[in-house]
Amino acid sequence: MKTNKCAKSKKTLNSNCALDGDSIGDSKFKMLLLNARSIININKRLELESYVKINGYTIVAVTESWATPDISDLELQLQLRGFCSVS
Repeated sequence: MKTNKCAKSKKTLNSNCALDGDSIGDSKFKMLLLNARSIININKRLELESYVKINGYTIVAVTESWATPDISDLELQLQLRGFCSVS
């Protein structure tokens, strides 16, 4: 199964993320949707990154209801290898 790649290609999601043209097809996806409630906490962030890796999610959507305007998008980004961040 092909995976999402953080690079520019024909089907661009944003300036940093793209999908291979053949990556969707008949592939099955495993998705996680989570309201993190304070993902800025490093322990929660590390736990989430481990959980995603252990359970083999292909799509991860995280909402953050406790964020405030003084917290930048960069502070909320997860460092998940093979995933692209879209905010």
